[in-house]
Amino acid sequence: MISKKWVSVSLVLILLFLISFFHIRLRDYAFDDAYIHFRVARNFVETGYPYYNANDILKVSTNTAWMLLLTLIYSSLQLFHLQESLPLFVSILNTLCTFFCLLIYLKLVEKIVEKNVSFTQKSIFFISFTGLLLPSSIGLMETPISLLVFGLGLILITSQKPIGGLFIGISIYFRIEMVIPALIAFLFLLLKKQLNWKPILWGLMGVLPFLVFDLYYFGTIIPQSIIAKPVVYDLKRSQTLSTILFTSIPPTNLFDSTALNAIIFVVLIILVFYTLIKRKCINLECTLFFWGWGVSIITFYLVGKAFVFEWYQALYTIPLFLSCFILYEKTKIKVIKIHLIVFSIILSTGLFSTLLASLGHYQRYSYFVGGSRVKTYLNVGKILYAEYPDSDLLTSEIGGLGYSFQGEIIDAAGLATDQALVFHPMLVPQERSSEGIGGIPPAFVHQVKPDLIVSYEHFIEALLKDNILDEYSEILVPAFLPEDERFSEGRTIWGSKYLRIYVRKGLPISTELLDYLRDE
Repeated sequence: MISKKWVSVSLVLILLFLISFFHIRLRDYAFDDAYIHFRVARNFVETGYPYYNANDILKVSTNTAWMLLLTLIYSSLQLFHLQESLPLFVSILNTLCTFFCLLIYLKLVEKIVEKNVSFTQKSIFFISFTGLLLPSSIGLMETPISLLVFGLGLILITSQKPIGGLFIGISIYFRIEMVIPALIAFLFLLLKKQLNWKPILWGLMGVLPFLVFDLYYFGTIIPQSIIAKPVVYDLKRSQTLSTILFTSIPPTNLFDSTALNAIIFVVLIILVFYTLIKRKCINLECTLFFWGWGVSIITFYLVGKAFVFEWYQALYTIPLFLSCFILYEKTKIKVIKIHLIVFSIILSTGLFSTLLASLGHYQRYSYFVGGSRVKTYLNVGKILYAEYPDSDLLTSEIGGLGYSFQGEIIDAAGLATDQALVFHPMLVPQERSSEGIGGIPPAFVHQVKPDLIVSYEHFIEALLKDNILDEYSEILVPAFLPEDERFSEGRTIWGSKYLRIYVRKGLPISTELLDYLRDE
């Protein structure tokens, strides 16, 4: 008879295989922002300065620890002439981070509930945790490693090892939002009179090197994104709340799960809160910690009217899930178990959709269209840089395009070019369709007069009506690469069949370039 231990080990190995398989097969469909960090890391290695553009002293890479880790990886790969494989190695790194995140937080949960959870509950835990973390991991973002480092810190702190404060401090520079659970953790220890100077000192030691680094190179610790995004997007709190409610649980391409996801997410928050109040939080401090972590980050986003991107979501959905899971294990309330089961079923459909995509049905991947857009950017940027290495290029999405076009990038959304912020926010609906579009202001184009402009219609609604484009030759490139176009039903991105390239008149446009772009 097979023991439960071997069954659990088999489950873990199967999970590791699936996570690795997903990353290997889908790594090309990363988020655009991942390549912003990649470009900064490459520039740091090649120029000695961690700037997006060589002459712009801006803290464009939000998370310093992540950028420095990427710099270390890139410089190591360069020794073996493998630097072009940076996305592949980051994918491998994220595979390991996601896997060990699962194990560390499961261990933390079992430490809190003071027992080994059952095989059924362990399956629910693995499915739910993986489903929540996988999008940001496959998207090559820093969310998995930030949660991993923070979780390691929690394990050490709860084991009465003050060095855990070091990891908690470092996690803040992988994702700035981790300062919220860090403060909550220290507050809990203070209220329980278990806090002493040692973990605080270790925490400061984790923060200090990155603080000094930022002040030395940038003269500030505030990322440019924190300054730019609220200005450019100019969202209402109701729009941020709507995004959080309807998109926090990763979607599935198998069916429309938007409304169901919102219900499950809201019930998750209310259920834990009601149970905590009903039971007066007796011996349930850890549940309250995780619940407070998730709700506090949501509140932080609402207060800041933030544009909540997909890789933000795991930072609050995972702690909320953990609070629900721990509460059930400590109380055995049946309604919580039912919710956990439904929650895991919803997330399992997303994992199944990801599995189908990994087997070659790429359109089943929930982030297929966005990833295809980045692939087109990477391809177009490479071609344009080969043709115009000394030219500057204006756009409002600076990730994939900026990574492959290694020359001067003018960011019309202000993340890498702060002069653009003067022209934001753009008017709705006169200049853009909604507040969530980081469009290109025509007045800014008049001011900087770039050699090249690359964008989708989505971002240039106002620019298309301006006579400045009379000074450019237009080239239309299919929105999808041929390898992705066959998987796209509408063959459009934001309703556009083409990516628009504008080349200033007077610059040569070779027939070879036109033919190549059109063929692609």
